Amino acid sequence: MDSRPPRDDLRTLRNRPFGTITLEYNWFKNFPSMCWKTFSQAEPIFLWFYDCNLIEQGAIEPGAHLNFLQFGSGTVTSADVSYNTTYQTPQASRGEGFQFYMNNSGTITDASLANNTMIAIGANIMAFMNHLGSNSQRARIMATTGARGRNFMP
Repeated sequence: MDSRPPRDDLRTLRNRPFGTITLEYNWFKNFPSMCWKTFSQAEPIFLWFYDCNLIEQGAIEPGAHLNFLQFGSGTVTSADVSYNTTYQTPQASRGEGFQFYMNNSGTITDASLANNTMIAIGANIMAFMNHLGSNSQRARIMATTGARGRNFMP
């Protein structure tokens, strides 16, 4: 999915999830800001599988904020981010890779970040390759259990 601007929304894809969300074997590239953002008013319960994808060149719009994955709100009973490859060079904006906390209300009770290869080439590209734990302004809203391991970040 090549999402070069212009677009009305700076997020490539966003949804109001319920049930199981599976993103496998995709090529996400040239996204204006965030690659995926979830949000919901109804606090749904959902499972998230984000595996075996190639993700490259986000935040290509000035003033945007990079995220390969961002949770807005909801109740996540499982979030699995595995076997992805990310590639980022300097773009118009910078930000973070995968986020494992809620930006608004909700919880993530089980999260896994494993076996990913993440490449960022150049200076001052990403604030965090992965932002695990909590948003500093919302320390109570975070992944309560989870695992990470065997990720390669050269």
